[in-house]
Amino acid sequence: MEGLESIKALVQVLVIIIVMAVLIEMLLPSSSMHDYVKMVMGLLVIVVVLEAGANLVKQDFKFELPALQQSSSGPSLETILGEGERLAGKNKEQALAEYRQGLEKQVLALAKLQNDLNVTGARIKTAGQPGDPEFGRLTGVVLEISEAQAENEQLVDRIKPVEITVGTNNSVEDTANNALVHSEQARKLAQTVANFYNIPVEQVQVVQVKQ
Repeated sequence: MEGLESIKALVQVLVIIIVMAVLIEMLLPSSSMHDYVKMVMGLLVIVVVLEAGANLVKQDFKFELPALQQSSSGPSLETILGEGERLAGKNKEQALAEYRQGLEKQVLALAKLQNDLNVTGARIKTAGQPGDPEFGRLTGVVLEISEAQAENEQLVDRIKPVEITVGTNNSVEDTANNALVHSEQARKLAQTVANFYNIPVEQVQVVQVKQ
């Protein structure tokens, strides 16, 4: 309704301006002044039209846009943000799974370069929980070795897969079935792995699997 009233007022003002322009032209004796009067009246018409248009636009933004927002049936902002956080967490889990797969192969391959020991498995621990800045950082490695020589093909076929766990501790707890190895070869192996992954050597343990 306010828009219609504005248009009605605009039409009335334009009619008044036109009537005034005609009367002024009739009263002026000199024809040279007619062009000047027409120019002034034209500018006045333009100003009135622009002012009315600006008022209409201002009313549209003030009244109609909030109505459209209120009547919208789409999801709320909280729902959209929650869905985004859920997808971000899912992507982190997927990235961590791929990180584990690559790390397990890398650790076992690096450890098996030590010819003096027969590395048959590895267990890895990473720090933090999803959302933690330290999430996924390597904090501990346990390398399992066997008494048999690495050239023994039967033992190679029974190599255990790398096992990765996630937690907040800085070391990997040993199991009761394994015995910690303190030999010079074990120390060199632990030092090699620690240097490669830039972690303290104390966080790398070499254990012998009890048969």
